[in-house]
Amino acid sequence: MNFFNMPKPRRFEHKYIYVDERKERLHKSFTADMKHIHRRERRGRSGCLSLNIGLFAIILLVLLIVWRVLLRM
Repeated sequence: MNFFNMPKPRRFEHKYIYVDERKERLHKSFTADMKHIHRRERRGRSGCLSLNIGLFAIILLVLLIVWRVLLRM
C-alpha cells in the first residue's frame, strides 16, 4: 500500500445555479433607465402595505356609515 504518496483530491469548483451576474447587470441597466420601475423597486413592499391599509380604512368607514344608516331606519 502506498500511504506516503497519496493523490491530492481534485479541486472544488462551484458554479452558481440560481445567480446569473450578466442577467443582474442587464436588469440594473434596464431599471436605471426606467424611472417608474426604479421607484417601484426602491419602494418595495412598504408602499403596497400602506395602500392596503388605506383601502382597508376606506372600506371600514363605508361599512360603518351603512351600518349607522340601517340602524336609524
